[in-house]
Amino acid sequence: MVVLPTRKYRQANGRSTVSKLVSLVVLTLVVVFLFYGIKIPYTSQSGHVVERAVEQRPTGPSEDLSDTYRPSDDAKLPRASSPFLDKVATCDSLDCLREAHMLPRGAAKFNHPHFLIIGFQKAATTSLYSYLARHNETLASSLKEPEFFVNGCGSKIPEGCSRNASIKYIHYTLRSWIYLDWNGTKGSFEGSTHIVRAGDELAPRLLRMMPWLKLIVNLREPISRAASMLIHNEDRNGLGCLSRKDMGSCLLKSSQITNPSDDGPSSYYDALYPWVNTWPANQLMVIQYEELTEDEERERSELMRVKGYLGLDPTWPKIEGLELRNARRFKINADGWKIPRNQYVELVDIVRADMQRLLALLGSKGLVDGREWAARWERVWESTLDTCPQDGDVCTMVLS
Repeated sequence: MVVLPTRKYRQANGRSTVSKLVSLVVLTLVVVFLFYGIKIPYTSQSGHVVERAVEQRPTGPSEDLSDTYRPSDDAKLPRASSPFLDKVATCDSLDCLREAHMLPRGAAKFNHPHFLIIGFQKAATTSLYSYLARHNETLASSLKEPEFFVNGCGSKIPEGCSRNASIKYIHYTLRSWIYLDWNGTKGSFEGSTHIVRAGDELAPRLLRMMPWLKLIVNLREPISRAASMLIHNEDRNGLGCLSRKDMGSCLLKSSQITNPSDDGPSSYYDALYPWVNTWPANQLMVIQYEELTEDEERERSELMRVKGYLGLDPTWPKIEGLELRNARRFKINADGWKIPRNQYVELVDIVRADMQRLLALLGSKGLVDGREWAARWERVWESTLDTCPQDGDVCTMVLS
C-alpha cells in the first residue's frame, strides 16, 4: 500500500523546494557576476551615472583578455575630452601610452603613470606607498608590486611586453578607468621594488618609453636592510639561510650584500649607477631610510620634500606620519641579533666601501648631502660595535 504524504508534509516540502531553488538562483547569479560580468551603475567624477561591465580580473599576463576587456570601452564613458585622455582610454601597449603623452593634455594634471617607487626592498617602500596612497591627488595601483617591467616584460620593454600584459598593467594595475574618470587629476603610481636592480636593461629603455616618469628610490643602511630581508624570508615561509645558519654567516655568505642574484647586483652603487647616469636628476629622488625614520620632525620634512617633488598638495594626507608597515624589526628579536665582532667588522668594511662610491655618485648629481648620509650610517655601525668593544666579543646588532 502506498502512503500518500499529508497536506502538511506537502506544504513543508514545497517550501523547502522553493528555498533550494532560491539558493540555486542566487548561486548562479554569483557565478555569473564573477565569471561573465554584469552591468552595475556608478557615478563618475563628472557626475554622470553610467554603466560599467564588471569583468573577472585576469589571473596572469598570459591570459587572453580579448573577451573580458576592450580598452575602447573606456573611451565611451562620459568625461572631459582631450586628445591625451581619449588616447589613454584606448591604449593596449606602452608604445600607445608614449604616443598619448605627446598629445594636448586638456584637464589632465598628472601623467599615467605619474611616478614609481622602484626600490629597495626592506627600506620603507611599503610604508611610503601606503602613505602616498592616502593622498587625495594620487591613485595607487591595485597591487603594490606588480613587477610588470621585470617579470611581465623580462626587463625588455617594449618588445618583451605582450598585449595582454600591457592591457593588464595600464588598465587593471594602474586602474585607468579611475584615472580617466578624474580627468587625469590623480597621479597613478606603483611600487615594484625589483625595478631598481634591473637598471642595466631597464633604465635606458624605461626612459625612452616613459620619459615623463618620476622615480623614487629608498635606501637603508645596507647591513640592516640585508638582515631584514633574511628575517623576512624566514618569517614568511620558514625558509632561507636563517633556518639553517646564524645571522653573521648568512649576512656574509647568503645576503644581498655579498651574494649577487638573478635580481641584479648586490651593491647599491652598481644597482644605482645606470639610473643616475641615464635619468635626469630632476626625475630621480633618493630617500634615506634613517632620515625618514629618525624623528618626527625629520619625517615630516622628508614627506613634504616627497610631495613637493611629485607636485602634490602638501596638506594631504590628513595623517601625522608614515606609520611604518611591514617592519619586523619591532617584532622579531627587537633587542638585537648576536653576531661575532670580527664578522660585523668585515661586513662594515664591505658596505663602507660601497657607501663611499655611492655617495660620490649621488653627490655628483646633487641628489644627496653625502656627509649627512655617511654620518647616519656610521652611527648605526658604531652603536653595534659599542656593544662588543674587544676583539673576540659578540656584538648585539640592532637594525636601523
